[in-house]
Amino acid sequence: TKQKNAALKPFGKQLLNCGLVLRLLPAPEQVRALNQQIGNARFVRNRYLEERIRLYQEEKKSLSVFDYKKFCLPKLKEENPFLQESDKFALESALENVDASYQNFFSKKSGFPKYASRLRPNGNKYTTRQTNGNISLVQDQDGLPCIKLPKVGKIRIVVPAGKTFHGLCPSGTVIRKATVSHKGDRYEVSLGLETVID
Repeated sequence: TKQKNAALKPFGKQLLNCGLVLRLLPAPEQVRALNQQIGNARFVRNRYLEERIRLYQEEKKSLSVFDYKKFCLPKLKEENPFLQESDKFALESALENVDASYQNFFSKKSGFPKYASRLRPNGNKYTTRQTNGNISLVQDQDGLPCIKLPKVGKIRIVVPAGKTFHGLCPSGTVIRKATVSHKGDRYEVSLGLETVID
């Protein structure tokens, strides 16, 4: 963001990062797909945290997120075929969250990283990143508002009161990431948006 803002400064522009939370109305088969993504992200997060703790206790070594992605994640996918059903970025984001938790712990901003649990918010969500239009707000064949998510497809969304579908993501606004959360019987998606303003 700093580099982009430096490039935009001569033009009197800057980046604005903002968020948008939308309620999802998934069909039964989409509920299964969302739960699979959430469960797989939780599984990968816990395995990485477990391995990182074990390596430090036994050898006093750290296991970087880069090394885990490169050397351990492919093997983990081979051993657990259900991980093939996951979006690549959902699994990578789960690993990055563990690494961020460690950074916060070492800088004394939070406690030691915890295992993800379906009984806590950290185990009932997953994050994916935008690439090649894999996340977008679209309308289905009946003109109903939807969001397209990797490995899940088009899911109906609720447009907030006072908003229009086209006003959710105005022209020039880019979706950078999406975090899907499961709370009780509700599913929500939180979008990380980026746009250029004066």
